[in-house]
Amino acid sequence: MKKQQWDLKHPKEDKHLRTGLNFHFGDVTETEDAEYFGAMADRFRLIVVLKGVSLLTIGDKQLTLGEDFNINIALVSLHHEESFSRKSIKDNYCQRISIGISEQWMNEAFKQYAVINQLPHLYMLGWKASKQLSEVARQMLFISSMNRQAHTLELEACALNLIIEAVNHFHKQPIFPSDDIVQTRTKAHKFSSLCDYIRSNVREKHRIEELAKRMNMTVSTLQKQFKQSQGLTVFEFIQKVKLTQAYLRVISAAN
Repeated sequence: MKKQQWDLKHPKEDKHLRTGLNFHFGDVTETEDAEYFGAMADRFRLIVVLKGVSLLTIGDKQLTLGEDFNINIALVSLHHEESFSRKSIKDNYCQRISIGISEQWMNEAFKQYAVINQLPHLYMLGWKASKQLSEVARQMLFISSMNRQAHTLELEACALNLIIEAVNHFHKQPIFPSDDIVQTRTKAHKFSSLCDYIRSNVREKHRIEELAKRMNMTVSTLQKQFKQSQGLTVFEFIQKVKLTQAYLRVISAAN
């Protein structure tokens, strides 16, 4: 079956596999030292680097993946939109894919592994992909010469193989004790409604006293528990939401 490189000019919807599952890719020789900025809004992001090296910063954490490193695949847990950047290195041939996964999709697909949805914000798990898994990932950089529905199903099958590997790897080598994960996740869920409220009303001037009243807490309790669950102060979270939404509006206007 004839295959061709995934065309960068393909419409955006070609990267959308189904609700809650999205495919992103890169296959290029970098021509300059530069840094590219963006935002991640997935519940999980699975990243695989097949060739070269990829230097990433997600939130305040750095992640280096590459074929010559001990780690070339990583699963990243996110509780809210997070800024990220990728540094390019001149003459570095970087072949990479990433899969964005929603919490609903993960819940429906892996009900028996519910603990993975309890991972805290910016939890990162990395490992060296097997040759077989690397080949599955590499197949995602090609599309079949068939109708869109068929090659979307082909992409989804490959993505599912990668996600299954990530879930199994997590259950073999969990980094955090399960009790800590559950406790952190419970606290994060407690503030999900407040985070949603801030995102939906980001242009309003939020006062910490009013937010504390909304949560039936004292100001000091809100500040302490919010920082523990989100990794940011309330003010820092509001500023990050403003910056992220402003960035997304600029990108949307440019497209």
